[in-house]
Amino acid sequence: MKPTFYIPKGNWPLTFDVYSSFFEKLGYTQSDKEADFLVLPGGSDLGVRPNRDAFEKETYASYIMKGKPIVAICRGMQLAISEDGGHLIPHIPDEYNEVKHTTISGHWKGQSTWHTTHLGFSTNSRHHQGFSSVPCDWEILDYTSDGIIEAATDGRTFAVQWHPEREEMWKTNALDWYIESLKKHLNN
Repeated sequence: MKPTFYIPKGNWPLTFDVYSSFFEKLGYTQSDKEADFLVLPGGSDLGVRPNRDAFEKETYASYIMKGKPIVAICRGMQLAISEDGGHLIPHIPDEYNEVKHTTISGHWKGQSTWHTTHLGFSTNSRHHQGFSSVPCDWEILDYTSDGIIEAATDGRTFAVQWHPEREEMWKTNALDWYIESLKKHLNN
């Protein structure tokens, strides 16, 4: 039986199909209720949609209490690390200017900018918030030259700041690494 995933959905605007399709292509099955693992997807900044924040925080806490794995992408990573005590940088360009951490248009819906990470991956960027450090129980897996964390784990949550679900990432070394790391995380 294929492992199941759950994406918290509410009445906020977010296209869930891209996330559902991505995880289904990887061989997982979506569930509308409790599942084998939780996916915290990207979307609007933390604080913009308080109802979404509250719902996802509650769901995140529930999966942690049950000892189930969590997979976090972009905003999902921001939520998970913030919930664990990390300090979110509200607007990276105010503190770091070496790497462009946003889309080409400057709006998250625009075409991705690309940057190279410490592991040598070219990853897409659709964010302007992030972290330069993580709580002590988290491990940094990858980061950019300006120190913005692009991938991290605490053993129960596997998180990336970039967007592996986007078609532009298919057939890249970064996606290969992501899929291999995801499989290891979900099999622990």
